[in-house]
Amino acid sequence: MIVTRSEKLVYVDVDETLIMRSSTGIKLDYYGMEWTISPIMENINFMISLKERGYYVIVHSANGWLHAKKVIELLYLVDFVDEIKSKPIKYVDDKPVEEWFGPRIYFK
Repeated sequence: MIVTRSEKLVYVDVDETLIMRSSTGIKLDYYGMEWTISPIMENINFMISLKERGYYVIVHSANGWLHAKKVIELLYLVDFVDEIKSKPIKYVDDKPVEEWFGPRIYFK
């Protein structure tokens, strides 16, 4: 069993939050296909600031943990990330999300 010993957890999505696909930028191997990505520096800097303020940073992606890991390594963000996971596809709880979930930070 894995126990995360922190009360200050923050989950950060990868695609369209830390990076976006673009016509110019950094080349990324996406499961055998070549993607060109651009980092979204404002959001990356925000994530770094959370880590510097003592948050436990978990990066996740609906495209899988391997994709998230490649992005974090490619952007040299390893020192600012505590865990990498696939994005959850289900969440089970006895309360509606509005009752337990802290403020959601949404980037358009």
